[in-house]
Amino acid sequence: MSPTDLLPIADLSASETKAITAKDLLEGVVINMDAGSIPASKIDFSGGIASGSINITQGDVVLGRTTGAGLAEEIACTLAGRALLAGVDAAAQRTSLGLGTLALRSGSWVDGSSFSGTSSGTNTGDQTITLTGPVTGSGTGTFATSLAVGGVTTAALADGAVTSAKLAPKGVAASNLDDQSSVVVGTGAPSGAGAFVGQGAFATGTGYAYTYTGTGWVQHAGVQQITGTDNGTPFSITVTGGATTDIALGLDPQAANAVWVGPATGAAASPSFRALVSADLPVATAGAAGAVRPGTGMSVDAAGMLSHALGSAAAAGVLKVPGPDLAVNGTGELRHVVSPLTPGSYTKVTTDNNGHVVAGQKQLNDADIASVDASKLTGVLPATAIGPHTITRQMLADFSFAYIQEGIPPLTGHAIGTVWLQESTGQVSIWNGNSWMKTGASTLFNRNLRYGGSYNAATGIITGVTQFGTAEGLKVGDTIPAGDDKIAGLYFVASTGGSSSSLAGGAVFDAGDWLLCHGTSAGWIRIDTLSGGGGGGGGGSTVSNLDDLLDVTLTSPTNSDFLQLNSSGQWVNVSVLDEGTWT
Repeated sequence: MSPTDLLPIADLSASETKAITAKDLLEGVVINMDAGSIPASKIDFSGGIASGSINITQGDVVLGRTTGAGLAEEIACTLAGRALLAGVDAAAQRTSLGLGTLALRSGSWVDGSSFSGTSSGTNTGDQTITLTGPVTGSGTGTFATSLAVGGVTTAALADGAVTSAKLAPKGVAASNLDDQSSVVVGTGAPSGAGAFVGQGAFATGTGYAYTYTGTGWVQHAGVQQITGTDNGTPFSITVTGGATTDIALGLDPQAANAVWVGPATGAAASPSFRALVSADLPVATAGAAGAVRPGTGMSVDAAGMLSHALGSAAAAGVLKVPGPDLAVNGTGELRHVVSPLTPGSYTKVTTDNNGHVVAGQKQLNDADIASVDASKLTGVLPATAIGPHTITRQMLADFSFAYIQEGIPPLTGHAIGTVWLQESTGQVSIWNGNSWMKTGASTLFNRNLRYGGSYNAATGIITGVTQFGTAEGLKVGDTIPAGDDKIAGLYFVASTGGSSSSLAGGAVFDAGDWLLCHGTSAGWIRIDTLSGGGGGGGGGSTVSNLDDLLDVTLTSPTNSDFLQLNSSGQWVNVSVLDEGTWT
């Protein structure tokens, strides 16, 4: 069959038959074959395996297995290993290994040389040979040897052949040391050079020890001889000699009342035993203890006892605590007897003859307070201090509960019910806590409705003003101002009928009608009084009490005041005429 021969293939998915070459079919089968699906037994290796198909991942390796069966592994191979593998025969391989003819021998062997001992088994170059003597001869082979116990004799060792490094720690026993080797013992001090640095020596005649330093013998430091001499001190010294020296200190007997001190007077000298004198004692100070002498009020008797004299007005001395008001406690503190009162503030106290407080009251009774002049009182009496219905009329000061003045009193600082009289209007107001409420007036007046004066309805000109109009800054001859919240409730009475385009939207006014201000937004409105003239809330009156006249303004009138016409056309009360002479 040619690789290009076509083979029919049925395509079941397309329900048709396709042609494919035998070569393409086989390659497609191999490419899509599962890995490991062909066993090695089905492959013929007789023709060998092409070296180009084996991939080596590193150098200096051979293919094989280190343990067991399985896939080939890469095993490291050195230069010596490759030379061994390249040997064509055993001789060549022995040459590569450097083996001599010994590797080929077995049993007892002599090859131009001899060695003591025996070798058993097949000599392959790795035997262990036990020697009973020196090895002689030559060869290129190598073998291990060991010495039998007792195989090395003293004669076999050269003098000085064993070094300190060959000795085990603590390997030299005391029995191995020669006399005079570590320490030289003699009757006197050693002389000459020592055997080694650190060698010791001991002189039996003196008991002194020495050490050789490399340059000479040095005696050991330390007390090695003691001779005891007391030299008149209070101590007695006893020395016991020998390998161990004992020193015993004791006290010599001395005369009674004697101390070991320096001289009582004069220059410095060795101390001796004598009685103390006063100069031997330091004087006590505030910061240091010492000897003291009795001062004023104190004395020392023949027995040496210190006594206090009793104190007096003229001399210092001891004071006695008589008690029971004064006592000394356990720590030597002088204390007053405890007061029976609990600590606190008291307005009235009781004392004893010594001034101690023995009783007290925290509040005063009426009988405790003496009469006090009223001028001595300060502050404000509380309401509870004044009994009901106890203040009479004559006790009240002028204007104590009422204002009599033209101007509006302040809006703070009054008791509810305080009265205000405005003499110019005869109006009485009472303070209700928030404002001055007029009495005897209509509800409209109390709600800020007030008569401002008269006006000409045809021209809109003010013809007369009251105190309320004047209070708003208006005067005769002014034009009625525009409506404003500040003058809301102010009204004027038409003295002449008419229709001014600026008033109440051009409404027609009759004489006696009211023109009322309703505020900024509503402006002025007409109130028809239906009177046909005159009247209307007090307007239009020309003859009445002086304070009801439209052209009269009274301000705090007093007795003997005059009426004077001013430039605004109003009659005002004055006490002095500015022009002319009054007759």
